Amino acid sequence: MKNFTKWLSLVLVIAMCASVMVGCVNAVNLTDGVDGLCGSVTIPVMVFFTVAAVAAGNGTVALVSAAMIGALFGFLCYNFHPAKVFMGDTGSLFLGSAVTGNGLLYLKRSVFCYFDLLKSCGQQNYSSCLGNNDRGL
Repeated sequence: MKNFTKWLSLVLVIAMCASVMVGCVNAVNLTDGVDGLCGSVTIPVMVFFTVAAVAAGNGTVALVSAAMIGALFGFLCYNFHPAKVFMGDTGSLFLGSAVTGNGLLYLKRSVFCYFDLLKSCGQQNYSSCLGNNDRGL
């Protein structure tokens, strides 16, 4: 019974992550209809991920988010009205997946830091949440 609940929770987490990813990617794709809107809406999200990742000590998310900010500022020079360069579906779908990917990477790191904090406080009964301290998802 324990293995069944472990696999069921894994399937539910994967299904939830997939639905959040599809929703976020399509939401960013819908903002691509106006010149400069998709890039200018994604910049504050990437700034948040950069600041939050630096505060949490997650260098990978901070580096990817900062690179996206620079790329978006470079792109917006040519994308405001009247637009000389268009992003298209490929660019907006990539931005949506970058936002979702950074969110999932940051969330994974934050959840494991929370469990490490519980361990350092002396509460040893948290290991059942991770399933034998297996951190590989």
